[in-house]
Amino acid sequence: MKRFTLILASLFYIMVISAQTQADKYISEGIKLHDQGKYSEAIGMYQKALIEDPSSSSALYEIAVSKIGLKQYDESINYCKKVIKLNDR
Repeated sequence: MKRFTLILASLFYIMVISAQTQADKYISEGIKLHDQGKYSEAIGMYQKALIEDPSSSSALYEIAVSKIGLKQYDESINYCKKVIKLNDR
């Protein structure tokens, strides 16, 4: 029984790690796109990261930065507020 519990816990842990890794990959790809001036495409990658990890303050922050690149300042502020709210918990 202990072995079964250990295996189950290990599988759950691996699933959590792989979800975070995928979100990080999307964020990294988004940063590359942002650096190329492809702000809308970068935001798309950050949105994919948020699907994998809805509480990713990194993805929200990067969206805010890309919104500045698009001169969408009010939307950037809204994303900054979401980051602050996440970090106030």
